[in-house]
Amino acid sequence: MGDPYDNKILTTTNLNTAETYFVSASSAAQYYPSAPLRNRNSSLSIWLSVDPMTDKYPNLSPYVYCADNPVRIFDPDGEEIWIDDYKYVPGATCPENASEYTNQKWNTLNAIYEKKNGKTLINQMSISEYQFCISSESSSNGVGCYVREEGKSGTIYLNGNNNNMDFMAHELFHGYQHMKGQPGHTIFNEIEANMFSYSITNEWRNFSYDEITSLNTFGRAEEEGIAFNRTYMRLITNETFNQSDFDYVHDNFLQWSQMNYRGTYDSYDSNCPDKSLIKDFFPLR
Repeated sequence: MGDPYDNKILTTTNLNTAETYFVSASSAAQYYPSAPLRNRNSSLSIWLSVDPMTDKYPNLSPYVYCADNPVRIFDPDGEEIWIDDYKYVPGATCPENASEYTNQKWNTLNAIYEKKNGKTLINQMSISEYQFCISSESSSNGVGCYVREEGKSGTIYLNGNNNNMDFMAHELFHGYQHMKGQPGHTIFNEIEANMFSYSITNEWRNFSYDEITSLNTFGRAEEEGIAFNRTYMRLITNETFNQSDFDYVHDNFLQWSQMNYRGTYDSYDSNCPDKSLIKDFFPLR
């Protein structure tokens, strides 16, 4: 027996729809003995009520935790044993009988979780009331995206980019923005999601500022594009968030960003929210 104590973000695969779901654990059930899912006497370390899913497991005592095997099995919210449905536990190995696409997404998510900011993001998302889904279906835009669903949920479409850590990290941050009350197609959100994905894929790099800016990763070839790139790279390589650099990048994104070379973001809202979310993840590498 024991309380679920390591509150992680989870996923499960629905074999009929080929979708992987994130399901958040209830912080109340995690930390309070009178939580509504299942009552527990902390002093005696025993459950005072039966498992709410006991009808699904008639061969198990309704008073045990994690099938009486808490070393191998992780049950964050007391409602399910997340093994056969492939619910994701950060750092764990994907089940051997899982499909190839599940393995790909599982391993990519593990790679993100190994990064400092990846772990911070996933842990924060895991204690929310939101439910997130990584779908194996393709979105209509051909690239992939994050789509808000009704209520507190959303879907990430990777469109085959299951092994792309940069892409998945970018869309995960859009889910985080949704969770924090700042969803929507805005230039602000795209810049911050891009900054987050950079922090995931470049955490291990130790390039100097001059070496990075010489690559002109983000700006167009014109002189103004090169200036845009230098400001953008200074923004993401600083030890702390610089508001003036961010404002410059935001104001010049449509015209001089390489990411908008084809006008992908021309229709996006240019309004800025009151709070920067990426600021809390600095330094980014």
